[in-house]
Amino acid sequence: FFFLMIRRPPRSTQSRSSAASDVYKRQEYMGIIINTKPKMADTSVNWIMKFINSPVGPKTTHFWGPICNWFLVVQGFLERDRAPARISRNMQTVLVIYSSSFMRFAYQVKPRNWLLFSMHLMNVVVQGLSLIHIS
Repeated sequence: FFFLMIRRPPRSTQSRSSAASDVYKRQEYMGIIINTKPKMADTSVNWIMKFINSPVGPKTTHFWGPICNWFLVVQGFLERDRAPARISRNMQTVLVIYSSSFMRFAYQVKPRNWLLFSMHLMNVVVQGLSLIHIS
C-alpha cells in the first residue's frame, strides 16, 4: 500500500512550487533537471554510514550477537594454561560442535554475517586446541 501513498502530480501542474518539486527534490535550470540531493564528499564517511545502516551493522542483533559471543573465544584463550584436570572435555566438545554448526549458518544466512562466521571459526580453533591440551 505504500506505493499508493506517493503519487505523481498531474501533468497540468507547471508551477515550480508544486508538491512534486518538493517530493522529488529536483530543480529545473535552463531546461535541465538538476538533482539537488546533497552528496557526501568524503568517501570514508560514506563507507562508515553504509556499514552503520547495513543489515549486519551496529543497529542490529546481527552485529551485537557475535560481539558478545567473542567472549567465548576470549575465555577459551584465557584457559589455555589451565590444568587439564580442570577443563571439561564435554563442554569443549559441545562448544566445538556448536560453533561448527553455526559457522555454516553464518555463511548460509542472507546477508552473510562474516563477523559471526569469524567468531565461530576462532571458537572452533581455540576450543579444539583446549581439547588437544586435555588429551
